[in-house]
Amino acid sequence: MMRGFLGRPLRQLYAQRGLTSLSVQSHKSTSPLASEAKHVLCLDVTDRVCIDEFLQHGLHVDEMSSASLIEALSPEGVDLSKYDALLMDRQTRLPLSDLLPHAPRLQLIGVPGAQTSHVDILAATSKGVMVQHIGTKLGGKSAVEAEMVLSLLLQSVRKIPLAIADTRIPDRDTDNSRFTGEELHGKSIGIVGLNPTGQRVGELATAMGMRVLAYDPTISEEAAALSGIAKCGTLQELYATSDVLTFHVPLTKRTRAMFSDASLADCKHGVRLVTVGGFGVLDAATVASGLASGKIAGLALEMGAQDSAAAGWESVLSHPATLAMPFDADASSDESARMYKMIAENMVAALDQRAFPGVVNGVFMPLTLVAEMKPFLALAESLGKFLMEIIPAKTRKDLRGITLSTRGGKDIDITTPKARSALQSALLKGILDVSHPGPSYSYLNASLVAMGQGVDVRMGDLENDSGLRLKNAVHVEMELRGGQRIVVMGSVFGEEPRVVQVEDYTEFPAFKPQGTLLFFNNQDRPGAISHVLEQLARADINIASMGLARQDNQPLALGILTLDGEPDDDTVARIQALNGITNVRLARMGSIE
Repeated sequence: MMRGFLGRPLRQLYAQRGLTSLSVQSHKSTSPLASEAKHVLCLDVTDRVCIDEFLQHGLHVDEMSSASLIEALSPEGVDLSKYDALLMDRQTRLPLSDLLPHAPRLQLIGVPGAQTSHVDILAATSKGVMVQHIGTKLGGKSAVEAEMVLSLLLQSVRKIPLAIADTRIPDRDTDNSRFTGEELHGKSIGIVGLNPTGQRVGELATAMGMRVLAYDPTISEEAAALSGIAKCGTLQELYATSDVLTFHVPLTKRTRAMFSDASLADCKHGVRLVTVGGFGVLDAATVASGLASGKIAGLALEMGAQDSAAAGWESVLSHPATLAMPFDADASSDESARMYKMIAENMVAALDQRAFPGVVNGVFMPLTLVAEMKPFLALAESLGKFLMEIIPAKTRKDLRGITLSTRGGKDIDITTPKARSALQSALLKGILDVSHPGPSYSYLNASLVAMGQGVDVRMGDLENDSGLRLKNAVHVEMELRGGQRIVVMGSVFGEEPRVVQVEDYTEFPAFKPQGTLLFFNNQDRPGAISHVLEQLARADINIASMGLARQDNQPLALGILTLDGEPDDDTVARIQALNGITNVRLARMGSIE
């Protein structure tokens, strides 16, 4: 069945490429790192620069055509279970839902380009397989255009072309103050249109210390914030607050000459304009008057043959504050090799757990590698596991909804959209590990699996931390079918996760969510828990720590014991039967990873 299903589309592609061999070519790394190296399968690669990159980093590489993959699925073929990563060409199409069960070790799939529409992202994510691409911001035209924007801007503010030209003049004026430039660090750049080029411009400008603003009605404020960009509500607001303006919108009837006299009137004095790929969005008369008055301090642009001949632009192009370069001067002839090298570098970084660049199906994943974030991820995962452990096993599959609220942080802000997405995934992984044991859950697939089971997840700000005045907190409210709600809250003390609230109780010493924990409610009277300790002693179980909490609004106190061993069912039953002891729960937490 598998061979029949896979065979037809892959063999057609195989025939279209004129390939005749079904062999698998193996490349063994000679690096001293290769003794326990990971294995990469390269399908239909058109440039071996990626193979060289893998080998240099000590990885073992198998190279084959997509049609040969059919043979790999047969008993006598290549064993797919050994592969940790798959690199597939931009033209290769595979039914991943059928392929992935044959590759249990697979961690990631790489595509040397921007488009991933041919990859079954849902199937990959459900199995916890990361999909990497170059991204439209880094691959192809968008990356080149973004680099050109910053290049033109730097040359404009530093007056580099004028200075270079002056050095070639005999008996030149030695007064170089004419070429004094401006510093971009701390300046604001306004991006009109957050297409992939505009987004990449924002990233590069951020790296230079600029404040990045943008206007794009198709992008939400939250989506812009994920890229570190502040979205303006109107063009007028953007114009009024930007030191530099760059335009990345398609040229239509609506956008042609959109930067008009009214637009210039809204701008700061000394604004700089940058545009690539044509400058039809600028009104010639507006720009000419702006340059003449000094309202526009500089103009940097690309121009085609038709642009240079356009009416009204003669005075603009001849102005000393204008920097113009021919269109297509940014063309790149080595795009394919660059894409293959870049995706190989990205995949190596991901396999080494150094970075997760270009992740398609988990934009928050890079945060999981940040040292300051790891204690909070451990806390969230532990809280999820803790919630499942303290409810009866028969109700664990009755989970209806989760509300995750965060506050503050410790050397990192845990209230950002990306941080909350990462914490949500960690929380749900902890929940699933207990409620649905068996499958392998990860930060990558936990949210997808949980939501597929009908769990409603909500996130927001923590408004009330029960008077604890915590500098950082992760608060979780779980709703079960039938309306029952259970609350826990944790915080990171130093580098260690601690539980600070269980249901309504907060007046207890914060404890580590690890090991074997025994919880019970008891009457708040002398000697109420002495018999609990007696039963544990009879079972030869030592108590590592003990916490007791009374709450003004609760008739019973809460006992929390950390045990050195796990009591058997009979011991737990005897404790439950004690006079004045109710609601006995055992949480098997294990260690915090």
